[in-house]
Amino acid sequence: TVLPSTQVTNINLGHNRIGPQGAASFATVLPSTQVTNINLRHNSIGPQGAASFATALPSTKVTNINLGYNNIGDQARATLNGLQNINGETINV
Repeated sequence: TVLPSTQVTNINLGHNRIGPQGAASFATVLPSTQVTNINLRHNSIGPQGAASFATALPSTKVTNINLGYNNIGDQARATLNGLQNINGETINV
């Protein structure tokens, strides 16, 4: 993948229908990037995609991730709330 070799810090993938599998693939790459802000609104990632981010985010530099309108559910949102990134900063969800 190209993203890890760039200095990209902001990504807007809103309204791209990446789904849970796309979310899992993206989450896997995030720890090796400089990304700090992500917009993933309206992507149908669901609880499964949110779980992928919950696993990956603590190893990233992400400080803001917008998961609005993805039907991630209350349990996934609760898991994501309060996570900290690799720098110890609370991630805004």
